[in-house]
Amino acid sequence: MIKYFIDGVPHYIADDKQVTPTEERTARKIFLSEYRKKAGLTQKQLAEKLDISESYYNQIENGERQKRMDITLISRLSKVLGISVSKLIEYEENLKEETT
Repeated sequence: MIKYFIDGVPHYIADDKQVTPTEERTARKIFLSEYRKKAGLTQKQLAEKLDISESYYNQIENGERQKRMDITLISRLSKVLGISVSKLIEYEENLKEETT
């Protein structure tokens, strides 16, 4: 089961232990896109603030990248979106644990 939070409310995807790659991508997209939209930013605007390409941010938000975000990117994303670093790290860890 993948757990993510929006405004402190937990949301879950999948009731069993087998989370498909599609469900993982859906959870990531919902989690990051909700915070991005709350900040009033497009993917392009957020990518510019993070000093990364729009296509790379799109891969991050859509769960299409293979490697996890590094701490520098997590820190920058935290500041721009107003999410605690610990929440982003917890989110990344939940994805890793639930899909292994």
